[in-house]
Amino acid sequence: MRTRFTLFLLMSAVVAAAQLPPITVEWSAVRQYVPGPSAHVTRDVVTGEYLWAEYNDFQGAGDEVAYPFLADGTDVSPLFPERFNVGSLDHLIDVQLHNGVAYCLMFHLAVGNSGGVPFYWHLNNAPEGTGLTMTNASVQPEASEMGFDLLVTDDAAYACGWSDTNYPDSAIARLVKTDLQCDLLWSATWDDPSLARKGFSSVAALGDSMICAALPHLVIFDSASGSLINAVDVSTGLTSVTGDATCMATGGRIYWVLADALGLRVGYHDPGIGANVINAVSNEPMRLGRIAVDQYGHIWVTSTATNGTDWTESDDEGRWHRFDPELIAIDNGVLHASIDDMCLVNGKISFTGIFDPSLTTAYLITGTPQP
Repeated sequence: MRTRFTLFLLMSAVVAAAQLPPITVEWSAVRQYVPGPSAHVTRDVVTGEYLWAEYNDFQGAGDEVAYPFLADGTDVSPLFPERFNVGSLDHLIDVQLHNGVAYCLMFHLAVGNSGGVPFYWHLNNAPEGTGLTMTNASVQPEASEMGFDLLVTDDAAYACGWSDTNYPDSAIARLVKTDLQCDLLWSATWDDPSLARKGFSSVAALGDSMICAALPHLVIFDSASGSLINAVDVSTGLTSVTGDATCMATGGRIYWVLADALGLRVGYHDPGIGANVINAVSNEPMRLGRIAVDQYGHIWVTSTATNGTDWTESDDEGRWHRFDPELIAIDNGVLHASIDDMCLVNGKISFTGIFDPSLTTAYLITGTPQP
């Protein structure tokens, strides 16, 4: 009873203590994490159900734990929650619910090779348990594959990242398409030799095209064949637009957010007229940029302001921003100690991150955006 009472107080505090963004809160939840949250939240566009994941050394497993919620926020977590796992040295990179199936992108560190220590990534769907393992081990044991982002549509799953071509430091960007059983349909690569950073950090769909972020480029592929259509430089006006960004497509435009040591920048590319717009939002160190669009056409951007890279930093702050479609600022605010992830599906928006690092608690807040 005492544990339940404590959780009830924490859940109440999640809303009461937050500088909430302009949403009508419908439900919230908290969980303890050990040692770091690595929080993710996704909502099923078909069933309306939610899946919340965070790192928790639950029963000594050392894996992310899956907490499912019904569309109305009813907690249906089992007594022994499901865990995301492909080996002893892994972690969850991204997860998406689609039509009652959870698709997860996993990182896996392999040991025991004669050369370097390679990374693999796995694209799995559950409960079927089938999936795709991306690795160069059969050709070059030291070469790595790293996945960064996942997108599931009605007929396919897409995952992007980077691929080593020669140990230790030669890499190219990769995008793969699978069917809904995670069987590979095609794999496409792209490289700009002038870029110090390699790889795609995000993938989005725009009509029959797939858009991958490799800032300062947005790289466009044909979704049916994987053939390259174009690579657009979107760095007009700013020379520092280079790094891992999150992108999305809406209203015929490709929007992106980049959060790094130089600050927070958002922008869009309009392929119809060839226009690029960039808004430099802040010049303080930021991490974990996320972007979404609501039913009113508002562009939501979240990130975490930090003076360091350690998630235990006591002065970290979750930040949210709203913009109109032209990226003119509407409002902004602070939300707890971090915003690790955000999803906006069927008119409902969710935020998750660290609630209180001193209590090792993570939060989830879900509601309806206000106009």
